[in-house]
This record gives sequence, C-alpha cells and structure tokens, in this order.
Amino acid sequence: MALQPLAEIRAHFEVNVVGLISVTQAFLPLLGMGRTNEPGKILNVGSVGGKIALPFIGAYAGTKHAVEGISDSLRRELLPYGIDVILIEPGAVRTQIWGKGASQAGRYTGTDYAGPLENCRRYAADLDKSGYSPEEFGRHVRKVFEKKRPKTRYAIVPGRFANFTIPRLLPDRWLDRLIARNVGLTNAGRATAER
Repeated sequence: MALQPLAEIRAHFEVNVVGLISVTQAFLPLLGMGRTNEPGKILNVGSVGGKIALPFIGAYAGTKHAVEGISDSLRRELLPYGIDVILIEPGAVRTQIWGKGASQAGRYTGTDYAGPLENCRRYAADLDKSGYSPEEFGRHVRKVFEKKRPKTRYAIVPGRFANFTIPRLLPDRWLDRLIARNVGLTNAGRATAER
C-alpha cells in the first residue's frame, strides 16, 4: 500500500466493489425488488482477506472489507422485499489470482519489501497447491445456495481451524507479529537505514 500506484488501487475497487454494486442494481428487479417476481437471493463473494488482511494485498483486502459492509447493509435494505444477501468468504481456491502479484513484484526490487514480497510469493504458491479446486469451491457454494434458511456468511476455507478460526481469535498485535515474522517484515526498514 505504501508504494502501490493509486491507479491500481482504484482499479481493484472499480472491479470488486463498484462492479458488484452495478451488477446487483441491474438484477434487483428480476430478484423481486419490484414485487413482480418471487424473491431471490444474492450470494456475494468476498474473501477471508476481508477478515484477515495479509501484507501486500491491501487494495484487494480493502475491497473485500467493503464487500462485507455492502452485503450487510444491502441485506438489511432488502428485508422488505424478502431478498436475502449471503456473503461467501473463500480462503484459498486454485485460480490464476495467485500468480498475479508475482508479476508485479519486480517493481519493488531494491526496496525494503523485495525479500518479504518473495516470501509472500512462495507462500501464495503453497496456498495455490493446497486450496480448493474451483469445482470443490463451487460445490460448497451450491450447498449454501440451496439452503432454505442460510446463515448470513460462510467462510469456505481449507484447513479452516488453523487458517481462519485461530487467527481470528488472536489479538491483532499478536497476529501482526506472527505474519511479519513469517514473511520477513520484522525490522526491514531499520536494516536498510543502518546500511
């Protein structure tokens, strides 16, 4: 976030937030907002990144935090029409998203973030291998869609207890230090200043 071009940050929000709202508004009459149809249901896809924001994906995580708030607000606004809004929060799913950051990492060569970014790239490659296949993820989403009385949100995370539940129970500062140590962000700025 400290060095990422603002145009990229805006693009993230344009696609993941404004795009979501635009599509939702376009389909609301078909989902029963005009009371001419049987009420439908909206499944918004957020991310566990909207709950646990890792370093170097701040723009993405910010959009997923936004989707959390939008989904809660929209669900409450649509109560009079019987239209439900459910938030799906996936963890790792094996898609091309894991390679996108790697293509941008070169621009940070020579900064304090070069080493930690490479560590995160390797971590993302591991997540890609251990994540759900798109088909597995789709089966989870279908089960949610078919529920008569769904919850308001579902975290669909491989290794959920270790990868979602425990990190959410830790105090923020503890989680900050654990993540920083794991990716090599501890004392990065001080080390450069001392050279």
